[in-house]
Amino acid sequence: MKIRNIRKGFTLIELIVVIAILAGLISILATTAANFIVPSSSDAAQTLKQAAEFCYRKSILTNTTMVLELDIENDTYTVKKLVRDEGGLKEVLVFKPQKLPYNSEIIDITDIRGFRYTKGIVKVPFTYLGIAADYSIHLGNDPSIYRTLIIYRYGGKVTVLEGEQFHTSSNLSNDKNWKEQQDENEQQQP
Repeated sequence: MKIRNIRKGFTLIELIVVIAILAGLISILATTAANFIVPSSSDAAQTLKQAAEFCYRKSILTNTTMVLELDIENDTYTVKKLVRDEGGLKEVLVFKPQKLPYNSEIIDITDIRGFRYTKGIVKVPFTYLGIAADYSIHLGNDPSIYRTLIIYRYGGKVTVLEGEQFHTSSNLSNDKNWKEQQDENEQQQP
């Protein structure tokens, strides 16, 4: 009488191969899912860009002054509207304060004069004509700056650039768009 050698279950090698394949799939899935869950520095810059563009459009449409308020220390931003009544000017909250993602913070804000704000609250007004103030907002993780949000004075233009960039009166001639506009103006003049 022969006894059959029937094997039940898996061998150690088979288990190791299956676990290795599952570990590889999980690591690929985890890195892909992290991109969906964790916002990048460009997401924070695009969010601030949309807030600035909202202020520009809302100020023109409602014929009021809108204020984009940036809190450097708390890494928050909010949108307010200036309302005039008998008591004077009042700021009415349009958006409650929004916090930037934990992996992005406002490093500093530079105005057109080159003055750098590293603490406190900076208010960027958008008048009823859509005129704002020139600012360069640097975003990243201290001390690294990943993105720069540049708010231009006229036309509601807001630009997101890689790295640390400045838009000040001293480097205005180096600004590509400004240079192109000057060249076009010179060509139009007889």
